[in-house]
Amino acid sequence: MVTQLRLAIESKMIIPVKYYILLLCSFFVIPAFSQIAEEDLKSIQTYEDSMIVDAFLVVNDTMDFMRFESTKNLIIHLKEGLKYKNSFQYPFERLKSISIQYAPDNSFRIFTWQLKVTEEDYRYFGAIQMNTPEIQLVPLSDRSFEITETQEAVLNPRNWYGALYYNIQHITQNDKDYYLLLGYDAYSQRDRRKVLEVLSFEENQPQFGAPIIPVDTMGNYVHRLLLQYHNTASVRLNYDEAKNAIFYDHLITIPSRDGSGPIQVADGSYAGLKLDQGQMKYIDKLFNNQAVDDAPRETPVLVGRKGKDLFGRQRKKN
Repeated sequence: MVTQLRLAIESKMIIPVKYYILLLCSFFVIPAFSQIAEEDLKSIQTYEDSMIVDAFLVVNDTMDFMRFESTKNLIIHLKEGLKYKNSFQYPFERLKSISIQYAPDNSFRIFTWQLKVTEEDYRYFGAIQMNTPEIQLVPLSDRSFEITETQEAVLNPRNWYGALYYNIQHITQNDKDYYLLLGYDAYSQRDRRKVLEVLSFEENQPQFGAPIIPVDTMGNYVHRLLLQYHNTASVRLNYDEAKNAIFYDHLITIPSRDGSGPIQVADGSYAGLKLDQGQMKYIDKLFNNQAVDDAPRETPVLVGRKGKDLFGRQRKKN
């Protein structure tokens, strides 16, 4: 095709636009999964098929023991599917029930998903895969039900504060890389939580929590930020690209309608953490005209902004 186009150009023939497009694609499009061996790719896709079924049952099966068994199978199939060389390049695009978030510098990706144990108990599962040709996979074990002083604790993969992550931001502070993980925790029948976690790597091992999140203008910091709110409230925690800041709802305490005690709800204003030269600066009122133009728009709790779902994937139009 390239030779034919060259001859046509030299003879000054009129060339259909579609041939220009095909020529450009031949130069710039790299075949998907080109770094994965063909046989390995087939094996990964087979495991993905199993994981699709597993993940569906984890979320939708009405029987407790089937959700638990499906979670066990999902862990096994994920581990097996990632054992092949260059498996990091495989995107698992058909796997819709698991959140797969990539670090902005593409140094790792993190898988997380949720298991409903009871109406009062949710558990989270996950794994960090490093971007290396040979597999480097770190499983995450949710021990949030045992963690005290949750905003101050320094944790590791064996006692992780479990959450379903839907966004990752990256900052460098004092020549050290920190990854800000934004997540959701169903927590309990009454309350929900949004989580801002700090991930770093100490001697190549993941560490969760670092005292770099400011919570006021007085110099007070936490290792992770937890926003706990009533399940009827809508609370946002996300990244605003235009302002280069993480924003979240201010919460206020009000009496519950059912007499169950005080609850936390959003008051309609937003605090922010400005990401400025590797530092996070607390801003009490991030949006100047919050009731009109520049405040974040209301969205369902499990749906992201700009037409994307909780996991950052593009939502299909109805």
